[in-house]
Amino acid sequence: MLPLAAERLQTIPSLSRSELLRFLGIWLGMQVLLVGTALILRGEGPSSLFWSSAAMLLSYVVAFACSRTALAAALDRLNVPALRRPASWGLFAAAFLILLSAALVFSGLSWDDPAANQELYANRLDIRTGWLYAASLLLLTVLLPIGEELVFRGLLLRFFESRWGWLRGALLTSVLFGFLHTDLFFTMALFGFVFSLLQRYAGSILFAILLHISWNTFSLLLLA
Repeated sequence: MLPLAAERLQTIPSLSRSELLRFLGIWLGMQVLLVGTALILRGEGPSSLFWSSAAMLLSYVVAFACSRTALAAALDRLNVPALRRPASWGLFAAAFLILLSAALVFSGLSWDDPAANQELYANRLDIRTGWLYAASLLLLTVLLPIGEELVFRGLLLRFFESRWGWLRGALLTSVLFGFLHTDLFFTMALFGFVFSLLQRYAGSILFAILLHISWNTFSLLLLA
């Protein structure tokens, strides 16, 4: 059943190049404009993480709102019935263990330091009460991971896969995902590849989204 799920994802038509470039132009432009504005207005104060994260989320919302074709393409990989397959949840658990192992290995090799990165977030989230803290957690653990997965596994992987095959598409998408998290390039590039593998063999982008959410939540809970 799992190979059939992977085969289904391979046969879905992708966006055209012009449609993808239009979406990326809006998304990246809004990221620069909104996040830059948030940092200028809020600086590095205790609320800066909330405002910069909210600005990033808004960039996803605006980009998808301006490109309904891109939104439809990303959502086309949801495949909700895949959630009913026990084998897919087994893959989900295995993928989480791979993320945990990779984070420990990369920290030990000093290539990346995921713990230090999460500690930085924790320090900037040092507002233990109130709506700002709760909203920041919601953004970091749920909303931003959804946006990232829809863009990287929902759009970019789909586009590259249709032109160069799944493996090359997954590798290129993962490298770009690593560049989005420049302070954790090696870790995030590997994580991106694991997200891609999980989506392919579990049969739904929902598993990549849930894994991303689970990892972010787990990381921040360790430092709570």
